[in-house]
Amino acid sequence: MDVTPRKQAQVVALRKHSKPTIRAMGEQLRLAKPTVRRIANMAESGNDANIHRRGRCGRKRKTTASDDKMIIRNSVKAPWKTSRELQSHLAVSGVIFDPSTVRKRLPTAGRIARKPSKQQLLTPALTKKRLQWAKKYNNWGAEQWKKVIFSDQSHFEVDGYRSRYIRNVGEPIRKAYIQQATKYPPKKMFCGFFSASGPGRLIPIERMNSDKYKDILTKSLMPRL
Repeated sequence: MDVTPRKQAQVVALRKHSKPTIRAMGEQLRLAKPTVRRIANMAESGNDANIHRRGRCGRKRKTTASDDKMIIRNSVKAPWKTSRELQSHLAVSGVIFDPSTVRKRLPTAGRIARKPSKQQLLTPALTKKRLQWAKKYNNWGAEQWKKVIFSDQSHFEVDGYRSRYIRNVGEPIRKAYIQQATKYPPKKMFCGFFSASGPGRLIPIERMNSDKYKDILTKSLMPRL
């Protein structure tokens, strides 16, 4: 047991002056009997009662260097896996520890949990079409691209809100701890475009159909060329 110099001095002082039993000193100082006996015997024999530390003290790490490398390697291979899933993978090999150990090892390797970046889902068919489009117009020059306008439309929530944090530890739920939101918030559609001369203004749309799209092309997009 790792004993502080103060505890060692207390053992020596009690043994020298009040002469209590080993059990009594252990109960009083909250030390194990073998530890008290060793310190007392060393002091009575004239030796240094100080117990010198050998290497690092404290509880041993539950994982070896090889286990840590495996945790990092599995996390790099499958970054979406949780600490419990990574722990279960090692448990199959007979390495048993708590998922909290995994959460301690990952940050030391710079693997901090973050939200994934969102991108449009590209199916094999869409990927093929985009590649064909890029090859078709790869040799276009600036004068040709000046005659092109890119446009698209999208919905935006009118009653949008952002996440916020509250501080309540062991307190009953009250109104200030609740963030209410409509189940189906109203949305508004806008059409936007840009060209070689820069971005254009957003055009509000109530309902998109072929006639409405032609009207937008005629009144808003074509004058930009």
